[in-house]
Amino acid sequence: MSFGTDIALQNFAVMLAYGDFELVKEEDCFLQQLRHVLETPKGAYFYDPEFGSRLYQFLHTNMDNYVLIDYEIAIREVLETQPLILQDSIEIKVSYENESLKASVYFETIDDSPYNLVIETGKEISIWEEV
Repeated sequence: MSFGTDIALQNFAVMLAYGDFELVKEEDCFLQQLRHVLETPKGAYFYDPEFGSRLYQFLHTNMDNYVLIDYEIAIREVLETQPLILQDSIEIKVSYENESLKASVYFETIDDSPYNLVIETGKEISIWEEV
């Protein structure tokens, strides 16, 4: 199974010395694409209003139990739109630590590869893979 190839993005495209762009392939491409969806506010692209997530609405939010539940739902909404993720494998644990919402996310792709991501929303949105 192929996860594809794309231009490497690190807040900007990286141009190499010989004029080409740095590329990401396979697993790195999949994770970059997932990060891009999660970090983009839903509706930000007029040509694709369903692209993105609701995570930005949780920046600087007042905390209660409903916010924790809605945060999990917002993450699950994105994961469930990803055709390479096995829907039955998704596990999300949400907590509130140091004035930030934090989600530990586990899922498997259709080739049975396991992934552990951490998504933190406080003053900004941070996403990283937990090894």
